[in-house]
Amino acid sequence: MTYPPPVRGTNPLLYILAACGGCVILVVIGIFGFGLFVSHKFGGAFQQMAVVSQFGVALQQHNYENAVSLLTGPARQEYSANALQQKIEGLEKKYGALESFTLDPQQFHNQNPSQTQNPLQLSDYLCDLQFQRALVHMKLHFDPTDPHHISGIAWGSVYKNASETQGGAQEHSR
Repeated sequence: MTYPPPVRGTNPLLYILAACGGCVILVVIGIFGFGLFVSHKFGGAFQQMAVVSQFGVALQQHNYENAVSLLTGPARQEYSANALQQKIEGLEKKYGALESFTLDPQQFHNQNPSQTQNPLQLSDYLCDLQFQRALVHMKLHFDPTDPHHISGIAWGSVYKNASETQGGAQEHSR
């Protein structure tokens, strides 16, 4: 007696490939969702850091009109292009040419995240202006609702280079 050949079903390899393809699609969706989450949470901080960088470059290049265009609110009222120019030129006259503008790495340890609406978005950025003969601290404030403009400038301590003072004394100014 002869039996009919067994019914040929679908190749099991096809099911394995379909399952792997489904997993790949889920991973792609997860990566896309994570990207949206990160851009939403950190977007303001990235914009703020770009504004701080642009402000520093404008000061170094003595482009005070561009620097003032990055200000808003109280900072804009306090500093016109001429006022900002006078401030920087006064510091340069006293301490030599502005050599660099950098973010102070200590700010990330001193910031209280509970003071901001979004704890991943800083409201204050501490900056160091390195002149030839001194280091000047500056704090740039951002209104949490406007990460595109600096809303306040506070001038901090001036640290003269050790070669300029006896024992590396510190001079405070506001």
